[in-house]
Amino acid sequence: MRRPAGDSGSPDNAGNPGRAHLPAPVLIADAMRRYLLAVALGAALAVLAFSGLLVALEMKGMLPAPAITNSECADEKLAFLRAHPPDKPNLLIIGSSVAWRHFDSSVATRMAPGTSPLNGGFCGLRANQIAYTANWLIERMPSVKQVIMITAPQDFETCEAPSEVFSADSADAFVFGHASPWPFYFQYFDPVSLARNSTTVADRRINKLNPLSMVFTKYGDGPVHVDAPGLVYGRLGNLDPACFDALRALALALQDQNRPFMVVMSPINPAWQALYDPDHRSMQAFGAYLGRALDSTKAQIWNASTDAGLKEAAFTDAIHIRWSAVGPLSEMIMQKLHRANGGKVPPASD
Repeated sequence: MRRPAGDSGSPDNAGNPGRAHLPAPVLIADAMRRYLLAVALGAALAVLAFSGLLVALEMKGMLPAPAITNSECADEKLAFLRAHPPDKPNLLIIGSSVAWRHFDSSVATRMAPGTSPLNGGFCGLRANQIAYTANWLIERMPSVKQVIMITAPQDFETCEAPSEVFSADSADAFVFGHASPWPFYFQYFDPVSLARNSTTVADRRINKLNPLSMVFTKYGDGPVHVDAPGLVYGRLGNLDPACFDALRALALALQDQNRPFMVVMSPINPAWQALYDPDHRSMQAFGAYLGRALDSTKAQIWNASTDAGLKEAAFTDAIHIRWSAVGPLSEMIMQKLHRANGGKVPPASD
């Protein structure tokens, strides 16, 4: 039997013979509309699914802070600052995890009435990033009168990573602007870290016996109580001159602002020294680099690594000390600060 004229015999045309007579541009435009509709619908469903996941995690107490820095404990510090807005602090502690873990701010308030401390230590920072976060905090907290940096040589091994460990605009909006946290989860979308961190964040926020604890005191200090599995940190690598350049720039900036600056060389585990630096050359080189970086500035240096006299039992790994030893170390820091400032710790607020 002969087919009717114009019938190509294709399945599409058989099912919808009228479409065969539509111009090709119309058919293409129609297909494009259907494709875009499918994409939009898929995107909307993905957003709804991700939003539902975030809400479910929050309800279970398993929602990590937004990944503004892409470091779980640093993001938790931003979340802490958001939840506990500092009330005109006049003493600022800066540094990496050794600063976060090695200062008991309650000691400062007890030894120097009128002191309002804030622990601005963020875990995992290098020296250039420490300078960045210090400047960021001070610009937003002009009440700061005195700055203490607690540091370890590992902070100065490399400064190749960008100084801007987080976007100042994002951190400002999240911490000080109290913007809704939900858009940040989409802006800094990282499903791998979200899945990983959600399984541990609840325990880390409450478990003071966890060496990876993310418990904060009301001043932002980070107590830790138990040992890590071993020294964790190996032999010290080469020290990066760029790190010391960043330290010097910070010291000069603080000097111009008339803010006294004290750098504390954090104690090092004697077991690490015996294994990796038995002749003390690495630590001596670190001290010499610090001295040259701060030369001709008004910054003070205290070598707690030699002067504090902490025993191996005080340490949880190579460079971190347990909270029971932090109080005595904080007392020594405040005593040094008291002498350096002629009896004013920190200088009185205006």
